[in-house]
Amino acid sequence: MKKFYAVFLLAIFLVSLMPIALAKQGEGNGDKPVRAEEAVAGKALGKAQGDTVLERQRVRVQSLVESCVSKGATEDRCKGLFEKRLGALDKLSEATQQKLNQFKNNRIEKFKELKSNKYFSKFDKDKGFKVRTVAKEKMQMARQNFEKAKERFGLAKEKFQQTKLKFENAKGLQVCKDNPDSEECTLAREELTLLAKDKLTDQIDILLENLDQIQAKAEENEALTEEDLQKVLTFVEEKKAELEEIKAEIEAAQTKDEIVEAARKLNQAWNKERVQAHVGFMVNARMAGIIVSADHLEAKLERVLERMIENGKDTSVVEPLVADFDAKIALAKEKFEDSQDLFAEARELEAQDRATKVQEAQALLKESKDALKEANKILKDIVQELRNADALEELADANEAEDVETELEQEE
Repeated sequence: MKKFYAVFLLAIFLVSLMPIALAKQGEGNGDKPVRAEEAVAGKALGKAQGDTVLERQRVRVQSLVESCVSKGATEDRCKGLFEKRLGALDKLSEATQQKLNQFKNNRIEKFKELKSNKYFSKFDKDKGFKVRTVAKEKMQMARQNFEKAKERFGLAKEKFQQTKLKFENAKGLQVCKDNPDSEECTLAREELTLLAKDKLTDQIDILLENLDQIQAKAEENEALTEEDLQKVLTFVEEKKAELEEIKAEIEAAQTKDEIVEAARKLNQAWNKERVQAHVGFMVNARMAGIIVSADHLEAKLERVLERMIENGKDTSVVEPLVADFDAKIALAKEKFEDSQDLFAEARELEAQDRATKVQEAQALLKESKDALKEANKILKDIVQELRNADALEELADANEAEDVETELEQEE
């Protein structure tokens, strides 16, 4: 999972990192034929009757230039980024202008959906699609705590395996079967009792170190809200207290029945599906951030297409790829939302019902992850086709104007 996130993020930022220095300067060459299928007209955006795409774009460009200047760029540079597009747009056919307008309207709707979505709205582009910022010192401490807990987990697991082997090799059962009233049988029973207790306490030590790892990962996870972080920490604290209580009962147990009862409590306290239902969203939160960042990337790719069309460049190859990329991200988003809804339902269920619901949620989450993987492959093809189409100038301009255009589209 960690490797997948790293690979996908690398691919996402690949577009942004293409050399801007290679971008060519110059105006478009008019309304050259575009070989992609023309889109239907966009929404009128509530403007007066007779208003045209070009007229609306003039008003929009004024807002873009003002916003660009407010962010520290020179007025000449900002006008160069946006006003030159009006000249190119004026030379395009009405159908092509409407197509570009539809691209913009689609982005506006997409940003509205993200803003209203309970799983995705918390991710802030200005924070690198993170929900919160963890101070460097706290991040380092959390990672150190995780490594220490991981090391203790390994030692506890090794000790458990040794105790388990001793328990399995104990000769008590055979001795007592042959001579149930012998002193040797009594000693063998005592040995088995101690080994059974050691085995259970060793198992609890493994679980406690696992909880410490979960806590450390939660504390460094910048995709969690403070509320979600507290949910994880509370769950960990309560679970550790429950396990410590069972451990004390095991250590105090004197009879086989007491040990069996403690083992039953341990099995009830620690259930894999139960833990996943309560803290699984911690891992999944990172995936939500990737989906949001991919949505923003798709918006930027559309802006590159717009500039290519304005400059008379052929988009017949790259445009369908961008549409496919968008479709995969939409699928990933849908499956992710459905999986999170099921995880939430699972937290309210018990036993087999909870296990079934968690399994269904995990299956949907896998479908979401698979869709992101497919989007990643398409993205690599898009980058190559942009190079083939000599679209580095358009890519450079879209990169430079991204923050200003995104901000306006999120407000429209």
